[in-house]
This record gives sequence, structure tokens and C-alpha cells, in this order.
Amino acid sequence: YDDAVASFKQAMLAAAGIEDRSYRDAVLRALHFNLARALYGRFKVSREVGDLRQAREVLANYLRDIEVHGAERKEAKALIDQLDAELELKYPLILR
Repeated sequence: YDDAVASFKQAMLAAAGIEDRSYRDAVLRALHFNLARALYGRFKVSREVGDLRQAREVLANYLRDIEVHGAERKEAKALIDQLDAELELKYPLILR
């Protein structure tokens, strides 16, 4: 997962330079969501709460900063709920 996280972060930096807004947003949507999933996967292996928190932050930014609609938005919110439940279950003081 380390390589995937690094690759998605590098790709996000490169994608920010895409001039066509519509294309840039489509690329960033995919990269944000996949980065969050890679961070969550890394958390499942490492049990490092920072990965879990970062995955949640990436998804929250994704929903706030990029136009996300329909099934994509629903899937992202469901993953945020899953991350929140994991945080609350394993690390109850972190969300407070």
C-alpha cells in the first residue's frame, strides 16, 4: 500500500496542472477516492491511526472541493461512515 499511496499523491500533484477543468475534476475524483482506499488498506495492515484519519480527511476534502454526484458521492459517504465507525470503535477519543 505504501507504493500505491505515494503514486496516488504524486499523480494528484500532476493532475492539479491539467488545464481542462472538466477533465481535471474527473481525474482528481478518481485519484482522491483511490488514495483514500489505499490509505484505508494501509491502515488495515499497519494499524496506524494516522492512515485512517488521513483517509477520512482525503474523502472529506473530495466531497467538499470536487463536484461529486450520484453514486460516487454515495459511495464516498458510505466509506466515510465506515472510517468513522472504525475510528470510534478502535480509537473513541479521536473523534471527540
